[in-house]
Amino acid sequence: MEWKGLIYTLGPLLLPKLIGLVLSFYRSFRASSRSSRIRPLPPSAQRALNILFLSTLIFLVLSLPTFAPENIFTLTQSRIQTSTDVVFARLKALRGENGLTDADLALKDRFQTRDGRLLYFQFGPDPLANCPFCATDTPRSFFLYALPAMLIPHLVHLIILGLCTSELVAGPDAARWRSQAAMLGAGLAVVEAAVVGRWDYTANVSATTRLDISHFFWTARTIRYVALAAADLCFSGVIYLSATRRAFVSPHAAPSERVEDITRVVEAHSQKLGALGALRNAVMRDKGLRERLEYYWTQEAMVMAEVGDDAEVVAGLQKAAGTMDLMGVERRAGEIAAGILGGLRGGAVA
Repeated sequence: MEWKGLIYTLGPLLLPKLIGLVLSFYRSFRASSRSSRIRPLPPSAQRALNILFLSTLIFLVLSLPTFAPENIFTLTQSRIQTSTDVVFARLKALRGENGLTDADLALKDRFQTRDGRLLYFQFGPDPLANCPFCATDTPRSFFLYALPAMLIPHLVHLIILGLCTSELVAGPDAARWRSQAAMLGAGLAVVEAAVVGRWDYTANVSATTRLDISHFFWTARTIRYVALAAADLCFSGVIYLSATRRAFVSPHAAPSERVEDITRVVEAHSQKLGALGALRNAVMRDKGLRERLEYYWTQEAMVMAEVGDDAEVVAGLQKAAGTMDLMGVERRAGEIAAGILGGLRGGAVA
């Protein structure tokens, strides 16, 4: 029953988003095939990934049963039909010398009615033990009391997503996903509240054995933290792919991004030219290297002249090149060689 309610609630909300996400993937991969080359992960995006990794790890740890509120029926291995006195006698034996706590005594009073026991599996121990205005004949009051505690993890998750998609913290590559992150975080909160509010707490009436009991509160709690961790993991992948230009590349980059890419290319070529100029200066200042360089280019000109005069070579080149102007190419090569030799004879570069 609870899974049918979950499907009926999630389907209309998430199906359009899923279709839109698939279409977005398709458009992004088409755009990425025409986009610029893959780049290293920027430091700003790395900060966002670090935050999301830590958040994912924390949510996964919180999903473990160790951090969940204790379930008295599981702890005492009791059925719903087990007498209240028997349940809490077993619990008192497990507590040892400390005995029953105030929360245990409050739950004992609630368990005197069947609805109190059934609502325990929907909302957990805190509302039934601590809510001052809740009554078993108005189940909605328990939901209103449990709602703030239910939404706190989602609020923290929204803050984390907002931090990881802030341009100041994570850069423009992560900031472009800010609206999607907000919608996903808010959507998870709305879905959980809707599922918990619509769950029929009387579903456990027919449970005659411990295995038949639906521990909805504890199951929903585990799913909540796993879903939050999965959302952070998905956004980590999306931010990584978009930041490294592996996917989700905009077909038309912003002017600032184009200027940044062009500047990066110019700086790379400038560094290469600077290294080449330093190497040429070193060669020209050394007499032996300068003579060997001049000898090389002199021999190169002579060899190329001899090759160019060979009839078989000329015939083969003409046959291979078709309409290529080999004489023009040879003349241009001679001019380049003469220019290089002229520069070498002119002396070293200052």
